[in-house]
Amino acid sequence: MSDVREKILQYIKLIGPVLPIQVSKHVNTDIIFASAMLSELASRKLIRISNSKIGSSPLYFLPGQEEKLGERIYASLKGKEKEAFEFIKDKQILREKSLEPWQRIALKDLKDFAIPLQVTTKEGTEIFWKFYLTNPDQAKDNIYKILQEEQSVQDTTQIQEQKEEVKEEQRGKLEEKQLVFEPLIQEPIKKPSKKKSISAEGQFYKQVLDFLGENEIEVIGIETINKAKEFNFIIKIPSNVGNLNYLLKAKDQKSVTEKDIFLAYAEAQQKHLPVIYLTNSKRITAKAKEIVSGQLRGQIVFKNF
Repeated sequence: MSDVREKILQYIKLIGPVLPIQVSKHVNTDIIFASAMLSELASRKLIRISNSKIGSSPLYFLPGQEEKLGERIYASLKGKEKEAFEFIKDKQILREKSLEPWQRIALKDLKDFAIPLQVTTKEGTEIFWKFYLTNPDQAKDNIYKILQEEQSVQDTTQIQEQKEEVKEEQRGKLEEKQLVFEPLIQEPIKKPSKKKSISAEGQFYKQVLDFLGENEIEVIGIETINKAKEFNFIIKIPSNVGNLNYLLKAKDQKSVTEKDIFLAYAEAQQKHLPVIYLTNSKRITAKAKEIVSGQLRGQIVFKNF
């Protein structure tokens, strides 16, 4: 199964951002399995998922392929969103209070390409929009220029109204220390987890082995999918008609979804084995239950502990 994952990663590396339908054709499988594989790779942070969609599907891409993502999405944009994309690409930095209402709405929909920045000056805070490929230092310089130009206009107007001389050094200046960049949404700081004195494979791995031992199930082979979280066991179960080989998908998770079930089933199909899905989760979605008891009844066994 790791070969399939590597094949998908190499495919994305070769052609850039892809849709699930492209991946399904490349690895010769159905779109549900392809989507499940892509979601898993994204959860492991090996690939990224776009906010923008082509049709009803997002694009999956590797870190460093952001420029190719822009090219792919731009071709599918229409109307005001396309105009907004071209506008921010041309200007690099946009000041929200200077934008028309339709431009503000369109930029908020272009989450992959228009990055909001909260800028704080001595006059208060306001929002600027940065084109996603613009260098942070260049963005900062551009914002300074916009603010300096505004200050220069204000000073000139004041001179005309009051008919007073203003020293050149008092005009158009903006102290750098008064400009602060902050993301609109800051991720919470994660507390460091306490170290646990358990085996390198983790507590979940030990629980699975205990389960297999208690049920007198022989392990033939083990494949680590996600260290301490997900493992594939090839097992041998005794029966009245002789020993039966199974793929045991063991996964540490909070909730089981239909994608998890389809992914396990597809892996077992590739190995030409029936499958047992073993998890420590007590939660399984209604759709996943329906698939286990209906569409895949008799082809997958669901167990939790």
